[in-house]
Amino acid sequence: KIYDTATIPGTIAHYLIECHLKGIEPDLSKYKKDDIDKAENAYIGFLTWQKNWNVEPVYIEPNLVSEDYQYGGTPDLICKVSGKWALVDWKTGKIYETIFVQLEAYRRLIEENCSIKLEEYHVLRIPKNEDVITFHHHVWDKLPRTASIAFNSALKLYSCEKELKKGSIVTGKQI
Repeated sequence: KIYDTATIPGTIAHYLIECHLKGIEPDLSKYKKDDIDKAENAYIGFLTWQKNWNVEPVYIEPNLVSEDYQYGGTPDLICKVSGKWALVDWKTGKIYETIFVQLEAYRRLIEENCSIKLEEYHVLRIPKNEDVITFHHHVWDKLPRTASIAFNSALKLYSCEKELKKGSIVTGKQI
């Protein structure tokens, strides 16, 4: 229940932003007013950021799959920001250092599927339950080298875990 209380406004905020960028009317009928109110704070924070930057959306929440690396993902926004190809990711909660691994995963998906060479990486923290509408904007022109190393390690770990499951206690003989 605590998890739902924390995540539902973030889900609504993402949905509101996606609808705004796609120019469609959101259907919020299945959500509680309190959750919508919290989400709207994050949504307004996004709108404030968008107004201050020259943002040209190109791909909004695209579902991408990598045949090369055998994984998939859904970046929030691939766009031009002030004329530069950019990946934009927004968070309604805390931002952790693992964001760089996520951005690296998206970078690979974008290069493979969209043939775009990203020039900037934007991460917005748009809090959902603060009284004052705000946003925190972080931008990088390249990702740290260790993001690629960490992502490769995560892929290798995933591959190893799949292999280990084949001989796990679930499928193995009990002695």
